[in-house]
Amino acid sequence: MDLLFTLFMILLIPVSIIGAMIYVRIKADVDTTKEELDRIKEKAENERKQQEKQKSDTAKKIYTKCVELKITRFDTMEQQDKLRIIASSFGNIDIEEAKKLYFLGEKVVKEERIENARIELEKQRTKEKETYDKQKKEAERQGKSKYTYVAEYHKALDALNNAMYAAKVEGAYNRINTRASNQDWAFLGGIADGLGGRAIGLATASQIQQQNARAEDEARAAREEGWLQLNQAHEDHLNYTASYTLSEEKQEEYVNSRLIDESNQNEKLSLLSINKVSLHITQGKNFILQGTINCEQIFKLLGKPSVLDGSIKINVKNSRNEIVGVGYFAAPGEGTLDLSKVGFYNGLTFQSICWVNNYNLIQKNQPYTYDIQPNHLWLIEL
Repeated sequence: MDLLFTLFMILLIPVSIIGAMIYVRIKADVDTTKEELDRIKEKAENERKQQEKQKSDTAKKIYTKCVELKITRFDTMEQQDKLRIIASSFGNIDIEEAKKLYFLGEKVVKEERIENARIELEKQRTKEKETYDKQKKEAERQGKSKYTYVAEYHKALDALNNAMYAAKVEGAYNRINTRASNQDWAFLGGIADGLGGRAIGLATASQIQQQNARAEDEARAAREEGWLQLNQAHEDHLNYTASYTLSEEKQEEYVNSRLIDESNQNEKLSLLSINKVSLHITQGKNFILQGTINCEQIFKLLGKPSVLDGSIKINVKNSRNEIVGVGYFAAPGEGTLDLSKVGFYNGLTFQSICWVNNYNLIQKNQPYTYDIQPNHLWLIEL
């Protein structure tokens, strides 16, 4: 019984192997056939697209030439003869096909104009969005932070530079202090001698000596590199010009010591007289509000000479009094610590992009109004 089973298994194994080989071959053939079909389909699709493009280009040429020659109807024989001449100039002589190509060309040109207009609109909106974002960011700076944020940035930059210098010095000293990790070649060689004989002992000792020599070379190279890094770190630090200067520090202290009043926003808005205002729709389908602001340059804050500073917010509304666009304008002086150069003043001209999210609803022939609100206004002592 065992003998028969063994013979059966001996016969079964080759059959199984052959079956597996056949399966692999069939699967490979199927995969190859699928790849070939995919290539054929891709080639056919590319050819179809190429033919469509050629037809579209020809149609566009025929339509453009017809428009140029003011041929837009084909009711008479004379008009059809002209169309036939134009079409044959681009490889087509059949009048009915020429008519079809004319109308196809008309469609292609219109679609291209629409697409080009869309692309140009998006380009213009991108530019206007950059302006809007900049104006909004300026308007978001409130109170003393409007003047000190640049100084704070410079202070942080110096702190970062000092931290980087300290890290470089620490890394350099770590390399300078590199020491080779040597093994006792005599001791280990003696052990090998006792276990395997003198030849093995000598070979082991020699191998360990070579390893120690390589370790010393690597440690020496690391120390030399560490000194180079340390010298470079010192040189970079000496050449670094501090961003936060002593003058800036004194000016920042001065600004932080000034009185400031951020209350009664509407009352402060009433101190501004806004004239010569115009509102119109931009190429990017936003709004632009421009005008002139008049404002006394010196006020009193607890008896101290002060200036009105901050930002305003513009809401553009449609005929249903719905807000369709929003813009901002901040008085000059962002980032400066010289308070004589900040705030509103007489004759200050402004131009604000009022951003529109749903620009498809904006119609040039519709009436639009605006209102101006305080975004954030304050008096600051000079």
